[in-house]
Amino acid sequence: MIYLDNAATTKPLQFFIDDCSNFLENRWLNPSAIYKSAVEVKNMVEETRELAQKSLGNKYNCYFTSCGTESANLAIFGSLPENVRGRRVITSSVEHPCVYNCFKELERRGADVVYLRTNEFGIVDFEDFKNKLTSNTALISIMHVNNITGGINDINMMYEYARNKCPGAVFHSDGVQGYLKTGIIPKCHIYTASGHKINALKGIGMIFVKKGFKFNGKLYGGGQEKGLRSGTENTLGIYSLNHAINFWMNNINDNIQHMARLQKAFLKEISQLEGVVLNSPMGGAPHILNLSFIGVGGEILLHSLEADGICVSTGSACSSRKKDPRISNALGFDKARAESQLRISFTHDTNEEEVIFAAKRIAAICREHRILMRRKRK
Repeated sequence: MIYLDNAATTKPLQFFIDDCSNFLENRWLNPSAIYKSAVEVKNMVEETRELAQKSLGNKYNCYFTSCGTESANLAIFGSLPENVRGRRVITSSVEHPCVYNCFKELERRGADVVYLRTNEFGIVDFEDFKNKLTSNTALISIMHVNNITGGINDINMMYEYARNKCPGAVFHSDGVQGYLKTGIIPKCHIYTASGHKINALKGIGMIFVKKGFKFNGKLYGGGQEKGLRSGTENTLGIYSLNHAINFWMNNINDNIQHMARLQKAFLKEISQLEGVVLNSPMGGAPHILNLSFIGVGGEILLHSLEADGICVSTGSACSSRKKDPRISNALGFDKARAESQLRISFTHDTNEEEVIFAAKRIAAICREHRILMRRKRK
């Protein structure tokens, strides 16, 4: 299998897989227990927390959750009072469903929800952002990296501007596709991330809260995660995160450069094919490449490639079965461009030969399909 859908999920690191059985056999205890063997598991949890905090320059406190969606929900609803009626909350029109649907719920509750314009790569229009900020803005949520196009928002610039214009506003960024993939240390009040995007397990997420910022979100229960997120810790997931963060921190520049080379190799190989529209910006996130192959349905390409053992996607895995055109419409794609999209995404161990082979197969499938369609029209 040639796996090129790493924006959807990544394979756990091999050295974690090799160590997994030993952990399950010997370190399965509840970290809240007070006997020595359980304390050792608790120490691993705290070591991973410190590692996660170090990965963002020790500017945030890290709390573990079950996923990026839970983290985003905690961040958004925990940043607002129960009565949100009339309060301005700002997001972009192309956010991941875990943020977008929270804002739809806030709209239902009477909040003044404002959706910012973006360009065709999902990057927020900064002038629109400045114009929409008001003194009663309570919350801003802007994704760090667009999960469809790889466009990178300058959240640091937006955070600094908002802090001066409306200092009472909380700034959250969904960092699921940005965490350890851009080399940028984010500036915001709350940053959320997910383990399975960086070669840890599914079922483990993070919410980073800026040190000194008073955050009121919580899940009630036994008081784990310093009362913010009660519930027995997912120690295996946290252990996988320990391996993953260590790996990405120690190899971040090499990994980013490697994925950027893969992008370049793919684009070079596909450059001779006609009817290709690049939907990702140059200089965007190195692991995401979105293209439209005009006249060839994205699903036709996806299933044809699948027959060759190549896995890609037509967009976000969370929306793939819903066929929701919201993001394509917000990006300004016409029907032909929207329906012929493919998202190809890389990780550290994707190799260039796989990428070039996939590009060759895409080109061949497109040419064959276009010839067939021309014959049918005659």
